[in-house]
Amino acid sequence: MCSSGISVSRLSDGILVLHVLCEDNKQKADLVLLCDHVIEVVTKVAMMANKVDQVNVSQGSIRFSAARSKEGVVDFTRGAELKVAKGKHGHLLVTARQV
Repeated sequence: MCSSGISVSRLSDGILVLHVLCEDNKQKADLVLLCDHVIEVVTKVAMMANKVDQVNVSQGSIRFSAARSKEGVVDFTRGAELKVAKGKHGHLLVTARQV
């Protein structure tokens, strides 16, 4: 796996996206992960991969490569509690508290 960057939101949602560029046809999609310790994981992974300058902190949405060369989108909104659901147009809708 050849990482090309990491994206997270400004909210306390635990979502992080590892953007992957790879020539291997078996690895065709980015990784969308849910993690209790996003700040710690992103910091360690970015430092280990020497990609600190390629961490994207998004305010509204994150686009990612999905299976079969399709694009996926995670939309973020503020709310009282963490909720993950399928939103409009097939987007993943994440509602969470702002950090």
